[in-house]
Amino acid sequence: MRSFSRLDEAQHKAIDIHASMGMTRETLAKIFDPFFTTKPIGKGTGLGMAIAYQIVVVTHGGTLEVESEFGKGTQFCIGLPVNNYLGGHELSFDND
Repeated sequence: MRSFSRLDEAQHKAIDIHASMGMTRETLAKIFDPFFTTKPIGKGTGLGMAIAYQIVVVTHGGTLEVESEFGKGTQFCIGLPVNNYLGGHELSFDND
């Protein structure tokens, strides 16, 4: 797995994550659905990506995108607004 961050043209702090061996089209179509899991019964809740979507997109007004090709890999891109406010405190994404 490898990741990097950048400031994109929409003034979002973008975090790119490259991981896995890729997903099938069927899996990719359901990746953000609550309770969807590829794990055996009893081994996963299927809430991880649904919760990530809720936090990033709904709560913070960001973006959460995924591209995948089975056998080649998966890339997630998380975009968070640079000038976002939470509880009256500005969030900072400085690399210092």
